[in-house]
Amino acid sequence: MKKIFTSLLLLLLLSPSTALAANWVLVKETSSLGWKMYSYIDADTVIKKDSILTFWYNFKVVKPLGASEKVQRIEADLSSHQYRILEAHLYVNGKHDSQSLTPSKHAKDNAVRNEIDTALQYAREGAEEGVVPAPIANTQEASSSQPPPKNEGAVATASGGGAAATLFTTTIMGATIQEVQDAIIEVMTREKFTLEEVGDNKVVVGKQGASVLFIPGAYSRVRFNMLTRDTNVKLMVNQVDSLGPESQQRPVAPLVPLIREIRNRVDGTPKEQITNETVTPVATAANQAGKSLGIRLGKKNTDGYIVIEKVEPGSKAAQTGLAALDLLLEVNGRSTKDFDVSALQAYLEEKWSQKASIVVVFSREGKTDLVTIKD
Repeated sequence: MKKIFTSLLLLLLLSPSTALAANWVLVKETSSLGWKMYSYIDADTVIKKDSILTFWYNFKVVKPLGASEKVQRIEADLSSHQYRILEAHLYVNGKHDSQSLTPSKHAKDNAVRNEIDTALQYAREGAEEGVVPAPIANTQEASSSQPPPKNEGAVATASGGGAAATLFTTTIMGATIQEVQDAIIEVMTREKFTLEEVGDNKVVVGKQGASVLFIPGAYSRVRFNMLTRDTNVKLMVNQVDSLGPESQQRPVAPLVPLIREIRNRVDGTPKEQITNETVTPVATAANQAGKSLGIRLGKKNTDGYIVIEKVEPGSKAAQTGLAALDLLLEVNGRSTKDFDVSALQAYLEEKWSQKASIVVVFSREGKTDLVTIKD
């Protein structure tokens, strides 16, 4: 009886019903096809002792039918750049669902690097907080008055050279497509990417992402598109992450060191001199009333690519040289095979309304070409 009482008392002490009010600070926010994902740290529970940092972490996923939260206590070793989860509690729509009180194995801290950097802003000496903080669903909105995370302010764009750019373009001088393909394959397979496809003007590789705090990793597919320009090769790189039926463009920044290495291997350009040549025009009062995009899409051909049905005379699309019956192969680095016709039409209109460049690879009478539509 005494053992039973002790066990019940222990469960009561560890129960989320004893959760304290939390000071959740937003670290990052992402979205994908109706889902939103948020990462928080509890600023009031960050403890640092020597090189060991502990804090409570909340990974929240909001879906159309509800929300789930994983509230976890993280122990990070700043000297070895490793972390482990000391305990974890799952909440579904604000109600406790399950828990794990067994510490996980140590892993590289790349998965929670942003959270660690943010937690360090609030670190203090003291005793560890053993009581589970209340989930977001049971508290007020996460604090917005705290110092911002280090990467806050980056704006995701369809193209351009910023930290959240999703398309990287560079011109490799005095090269052939085959030389560029060989360098891509060597570098990317060394980084444990699987070779999926090699075409006349492209290389596609992929990698399964590791699970992060019990969440299955996304599958990342990287496309390298190449076009010959005189004796040079224009290389365009983008990455798409897929998780189940959902997919979204991923910022290309983590790939930039590899892209620079690829070009350096082929034409010898110093890596520090290689920059993103993709242009993102800035919307100003002078161009807000610019020309219409002027593309109307038709059906897919037998290979799955989308055909342009009509290009409005005098439109931006017409000015760049696009015409009816042109076959759209790729838009901003993504194959049109991946789009429904209506979805691609909506995507084009959305990007144009945002004053973002639209990079189009198209085919006319068997010849492939590239244009950039910009206001």
